[in-house]
Amino acid sequence: MQLTDAEHAQVERIKVNFPTLKQKILNIKCLVFLLLCLIFSVSTLAKTPPVSPEQTVRQLYQSYSNDSKPSVFESITSARMEGAIQLNSRLTPPGDIGWFDADPICACQDYENLVLEDVNVHQPDAIHANVVVRFRPFRDGKQSVTQTLKLVAENNRWLVDDVVKDDVSIWQELNNSNQTTLSVLASLQKAQPQDFIRELFSRSNDNTWPWNAVISAQFIDTVYKYQYVISNESGDDYPEYLLNNPICDCNFDQHPEVENISIVRKKADVVRVRVHFSLNDQQHKEQDFILHRISDKWIIDDIIPSGSSSLVQRMQNVINQHKSSTETQ
Repeated sequence: MQLTDAEHAQVERIKVNFPTLKQKILNIKCLVFLLLCLIFSVSTLAKTPPVSPEQTVRQLYQSYSNDSKPSVFESITSARMEGAIQLNSRLTPPGDIGWFDADPICACQDYENLVLEDVNVHQPDAIHANVVVRFRPFRDGKQSVTQTLKLVAENNRWLVDDVVKDDVSIWQELNNSNQTTLSVLASLQKAQPQDFIRELFSRSNDNTWPWNAVISAQFIDTVYKYQYVISNESGDDYPEYLLNNPICDCNFDQHPEVENISIVRKKADVVRVRVHFSLNDQQHKEQDFILHRISDKWIIDDIIPSGSSSLVQRMQNVINQHKSSTETQ
């Protein structure tokens, strides 16, 4: 097939322009590559804190070696560790110390002029660092402690994501404790409100679940405010209304036995359950529980002992009295 003169001219123009088109495509690819490199570089710089992992750890232990006050552990932890600590706090009855019985940074309950002997950093990537430290909690003591602080870069800071000592991960142990408690709490739940309350009474002395984890948010908020007021005024971590387990109004060596349980009022998902029970010291008691059901769980809104006002109201009265006395001063 013969091409016309015009078609020949068009072919020649394409041949002439082809290298230019190829070069343009190459230029676009280079530009995209450069933009990706720039984005990656900016992202990396944003995630890498200005203070190195070693500097962070040395500053952390410096507060243990002089008269300055060390940071509260939760204030220097990652989002993951902080979440586990906060959950454990919610699963700890008021007045109890919770899962931590020692300071994880110094692996101690006490120290004096701590001496940091060695710091060894391994950084697998830009946002994670494993810092092995060796220190003596007491300057005059000979015993040293070696542990690993696992750091993660968050919010332009190096934060403690875990502490590993003798191959034991603090985060893993804390998380296991939380999950065990949550599993026990789930096992307390029953379809019927009276069965749920009966289960609470039958397991009130096994110390595997916290009573404050089965009450409503408003109830626990009142508990914490009441405890704060009493603690500030008298220094007592176990004020009058929280001295006993509120569920059975009994202490750990009194064993409640349900004699009778019934529903006295029910409206939609809000129920009032009345319990007659006895203790092993021959006391006979009666308490009403106001409950509501949410997400297939029964939650206690208030506890009303026979012949008394509600527990929430009594604590709220103390809070109000404190507030009034503070305002008049």
